[in-house]
Amino acid sequence: VKPADFEQQMDYLAKNGYHVMKLSKVADCFGGKGTGELPEKAVAITIDDGYRCAYERALPVLRKHKFPATLFIYPGYVGEKGDKVPWDAYKKLAEEGLFDIQSHSYSHPRFDHMARKLSPGKYESEMRKELFTSKKVLEEKLGKTVDMIAYPFGVYDEQVRDWCIEAGYRAMFSV
Repeated sequence: VKPADFEQQMDYLAKNGYHVMKLSKVADCFGGKGTGELPEKAVAITIDDGYRCAYERALPVLRKHKFPATLFIYPGYVGEKGDKVPWDAYKKLAEEGLFDIQSHSYSHPRFDHMARKLSPGKYESEMRKELFTSKKVLEEKLGKTVDMIAYPFGVYDEQVRDWCIEAGYRAMFSV
């Protein structure tokens, strides 16, 4: 989304009575932890990957409106160079409370391509790194619980879903 379009979209939500809520609260409603009902005009905002441009352009717009958002990032792309965002910046975002940081796997592969290219044993080993290690690293670096994942490219199957549950994710998202 172009920055100007994103700002226009957020202005629209603000001016037209939308209830922007944390994705974790939406998951609570569907998982039996919340009221079970979403407010009218409920919206959850998510941003995938963790590119610096989203950090520098989208987050200030969200702050302006006090709109919470969930950032799905992958630890293999966190850093100081290029279009990456460093760990200390993510830790500050997590502490701020407006933004929730969750998993987008460890290195953002296409799970279906991995399944076709790797032997079953190697595939399971790599998938455990992508799902389990991502969660562990994010929790260690951010000091927060990570219990949701957005599948890279929206790709998953029942086995991937089962591994996510085993890893401790309570909600998984696709497109």
